[in-house]
Amino acid sequence: MDGTLVVKRAQDFMVRRRKQLKPSGGDKNPYESTMTMNSCLDTRSPLVALPVEIQGIITSHLVQFRDLNHLCCTCKTLSAVVLPILYHTIELKIPLQWSRLPSLEKLLASSSEGLKHTRCLKIVTAQSRQGDNTYRDLDEILKTDDEEVIENEQEFGYEEEVFHVDEVGEEEPNRLFRAYYPKASASSALNAFIRVLAVKLPPQQLHTFCLTPGFMRSRWDHACSLDTLTLSIVLKHHGASIHTLNFRQFTETWRKADVARLTIGGLKTLGIAELHNGGQWVTELLARNYQNLRHLRLGNEVLLAMAYALDGYLETDEVNRSVKTETFAELMKEKFRAFNEPSTPVVQLESLSLIGLNFRAFIEGLIEPFFNFSSLTVLTLESCVGLEAAFPLLVGAVGKRKAKSALRLHTLAIRHENASHEFLQKLETFLFSLKPLDHLHVLLEGDYGGTVNLGKVLRKHGKCLQSCIWDERTMPRSNVHEDTAFLPGHAYLELFANHCPGLKALGIAIDWKDIAASENNKKKVKAIASSFSRLSQLQTLNIRNLPAATTSETWLPNDYMMEGLATMLLNIVTQKARIEQIPALKTLAIGASTYSNIREGTSHYTPNDASTFLQLRIYHVNYDCRYRNSLSPKLHLIARGTPADAWGNAENLDIFTLYWLDGAPRDPETDDDTSVSSP
Repeated sequence: MDGTLVVKRAQDFMVRRRKQLKPSGGDKNPYESTMTMNSCLDTRSPLVALPVEIQGIITSHLVQFRDLNHLCCTCKTLSAVVLPILYHTIELKIPLQWSRLPSLEKLLASSSEGLKHTRCLKIVTAQSRQGDNTYRDLDEILKTDDEEVIENEQEFGYEEEVFHVDEVGEEEPNRLFRAYYPKASASSALNAFIRVLAVKLPPQQLHTFCLTPGFMRSRWDHACSLDTLTLSIVLKHHGASIHTLNFRQFTETWRKADVARLTIGGLKTLGIAELHNGGQWVTELLARNYQNLRHLRLGNEVLLAMAYALDGYLETDEVNRSVKTETFAELMKEKFRAFNEPSTPVVQLESLSLIGLNFRAFIEGLIEPFFNFSSLTVLTLESCVGLEAAFPLLVGAVGKRKAKSALRLHTLAIRHENASHEFLQKLETFLFSLKPLDHLHVLLEGDYGGTVNLGKVLRKHGKCLQSCIWDERTMPRSNVHEDTAFLPGHAYLELFANHCPGLKALGIAIDWKDIAASENNKKKVKAIASSFSRLSQLQTLNIRNLPAATTSETWLPNDYMMEGLATMLLNIVTQKARIEQIPALKTLAIGASTYSNIREGTSHYTPNDASTFLQLRIYHVNYDCRYRNSLSPKLHLIARGTPADAWGNAENLDIFTLYWLDGAPRDPETDDDTSVSSP
């Protein structure tokens, strides 16, 4: 049959068919035709047609607020499913110094139904000068981009307006780093906002109140002081439901009429990062609630950071930190005996984090209630003193090198400045005494003329390790010209490749000269690529040091130049990867977490070459690109400065939790000394 004839017959058939289906004249019933059309056309999304339980499971895989936001705006059916997830955690990103926060004001003024689903309230530091990110994604429902631009001008203004004469300390030209307290006015205003929000939320529904969000896993907090009146109102309206309470600084005034609210029956997690002046009501809070506590974090973080910013090191005499620990111990003993019967109670903690305290005082039982260290699974010691004496006591066998500890730790994190050869020996013995760890994070600083035998440590713990940081340096890095990291060459990487088959996250320093492409180091590059290929389960890699450089010699922007470094490294890491088997590596970071970037951000000072160059940068690795039947991975910047911005886009962010005490590097040639402002 001729093809043209077939087509013509088919067309004639369709015309006749349409005439048969189409009613004509008086036979046409408008209601019938409408009903027929509606019954044939179902425009509902398949997602909407699913049962509510299945919809909830699907939407639970969305971690980005922006994605949840867009889904919430599609229809009422999905809005009812997504709204509880979207409002479960309210994270307020507030800069240290600001004049207005219109987006937070809008959140308080709105009659949003979503607040009834809020269970967690977090206040964190806004990291950038680009604008107010105060619960940015939810605010997009209420405002346009034009309104956001206006808000940015109101909230930040010009830099010279940030540093007022009465709020800036005396000039200290020898200060190594810039470090800041938040404005007192900013703290007062923020507390007022939080009090209004606490009352606005339905009573007894808040589970977590954090000026230190999270505990071990996400410890990125705000430096504004917590007013005890704010805490009193929060406990009044939500005391029966709260089980997590974390904050840094606080005011010492506490009304006697509200003291009874310090008894929180369900409190399991308590974090207080700044025990200044002994903490009268803080010790009372501990004494009233010690029986139910499972996670505890105590310390003097801000004072440590300020001392470190001045000198670039911590005092070796340990007097100041020991005295503060003794003061806290005396107050704790007094409060504890006032609220409890004479006995020898023991706190059964699962995780303990101490910052700038005398660890030996806790081991020797000088602090009541006593701590049962055998119940711990997570132990974090940041800039603590007395470790050389405490480690043998913790093992329970002084003088025995091969003693076995009764501790059941699966996570150990240590940051220690002024490390000595004696400290390294005691640390090595302590690590040998432990049962195999799942997570080991160690930062060591000092000119100690030796190192821990990492090979033996990894032979002990390597088969179980899922994440590891091992970073050593001689001194803090305050400029771009000198790399102060201890560089063992390819040796450390080879040790991890040999002993850690299940490692998923790794943070180490490397010699960037070995990475640079040249004829002389092809063997080294090949050896490095071979080591990474054996770490087949590695998902997150953090190269914690940056090469010595002179940024004035290049016209490239810092971000572009750093992406070039990361790409050069990535090409070596994936050199032996095959297109049939995509590598597990999804996150690549260069640079180290520092106090300045995590606690302060860049919202209140002008970044210079050093502060911009030394920032931590986190990239997502995309393997979708191909070139000549081989992998051609691409990098996408997802966070700069703080790892908090990578939340939801990266895994294993715990390796960025432990940070150096470095403040923002000063530029002695251009910086006016706006280093320290009074609280």
